[in-house]
Amino acid sequence: MLDTARRIAMLRQMVQVRAFEEKLDELYQKKAMYGSTHSYRGQEAIAVGVCAALEPKDLIASYHRGTGHLVAKGADLYTLLCECMGREDGYSKGRGGKMHMGDMGFGFIGNTGTVGGTVPTATGAALAAKTRGSDEVVVSFFGDGAANQGVVHESMNLAGVWKLPVIYVCENNQYAMTVSLKKSVAIEHLSERGPAYGFEGKTIDGNDVEAVYDATRAAAAKGRSGGGATFLECVTSRRWIKIRY
Repeated sequence: MLDTARRIAMLRQMVQVRAFEEKLDELYQKKAMYGSTHSYRGQEAIAVGVCAALEPKDLIASYHRGTGHLVAKGADLYTLLCECMGREDGYSKGRGGKMHMGDMGFGFIGNTGTVGGTVPTATGAALAAKTRGSDEVVVSFFGDGAANQGVVHESMNLAGVWKLPVIYVCENNQYAMTVSLKKSVAIEHLSERGPAYGFEGKTIDGNDVEAVYDATRAAAAKGRSGGGATFLECVTSRRWIKIRY
């Protein structure tokens, strides 16, 4: 059960993620930032709920819509903004930009614009953690559009075979970039794929930060104890309406 102080901290962080995303959008509209923003607005409860349930030593891997994951995991906002702007003070010296940065100092393996690309990376990190005998847990964030990529299926299959301490967090905003999930898969819930690989799959409300926290905490405990992987499908939707602070 979360206490009041933790709930307030999580709410504050969700607002922080939203405010940062809106600043990026503002800079993009002014042509001060190159590339695309790939906004995370509307999905803040997932990043905050997941990362709040992890320990500092745990790792996460993200994707193109991943600024919220960085903020929730503990990124320095100035350094993060510098990277998004292509400045030398950024996490990857401005060479990676918004979609290709990383810093193991706070447990961020990295993100990529390749759809589904960080799922095998996170799976490999989980294999490394198990090989070392550490009790680290690795989280792989990806969207519903990436769920049909071949490397995602291959990675999950191996995670099931080897009982890896990895949590696959599918941020199902129901439209990938533009295609409805109903037109791209034949099942009702993507989490149904988990049991096919030999581990638990669970669908939760991705807008309920406490539900995300509880599910992640249980999955992390299972991973640390040798129970293997978990597939969490967090159902949400993107939001394009700005908030006035």
